[in-house]
Amino acid sequence: MSLHWISRVPPEVGDRGSPAWNRGRIHFSEAPQQVVDAYRSQFERDMEGFLKARGQELVSGGMLVIVIGGVPDETPYSEMQSIFMFDCINLSILDLVRQGVLSEDQLDSFNLPLYYPRPTEMRELVERDGCFSIEELELTSSVSVRLQGKVDATQWVRVLRGVLDELFVMQFGKELADIIFDGTIDKITERAQVLESRYGEKNLLYVALKRK
Repeated sequence: MSLHWISRVPPEVGDRGSPAWNRGRIHFSEAPQQVVDAYRSQFERDMEGFLKARGQELVSGGMLVIVIGGVPDETPYSEMQSIFMFDCINLSILDLVRQGVLSEDQLDSFNLPLYYPRPTEMRELVERDGCFSIEELELTSSVSVRLQGKVDATQWVRVLRGVLDELFVMQFGKELADIIFDGTIDKITERAQVLESRYGEKNLLYVALKRK
């Protein structure tokens, strides 16, 4: 469940001289293709190492099951519920930049080390590795997002903070992290209908592999 956390933020997304500089964003959603490619390349390197290590551990016929956040092949990243949350955080930070509370440099030096692969990307990685046969590979809905009713923005942000708080405190300090997440509540509330429309989306990639 943690393999969508990449081992590091791709260095080029924080490099002002790089085509992959991720200016004004904390994630690859709605970013130029060069940014997406940088994230994907880092994920591929990490996953290649993971598969190689598991291939050394498992005997022939042994099973490996991976459950990881994923994105449908034809769906824009910005339309996914999970990534929508990152966009709301980004909007909150941009408000603080406009108000002069944060600098553009503080924003541009921070990127989330997360990448959600598409099914075709995972299939290509497994086939390229060559150690495993694919028994099953599908996107499914997470039980946690089979929701109904109105959006509780405060609860959503509690969940986000449980996962991301340490990263934001390290980058911005606790006081500013509090302000950022308070602003995120407002952004989610303003866009509640968008979030509600994405309940039940297929955002978990289930992969069952057998060692050759």
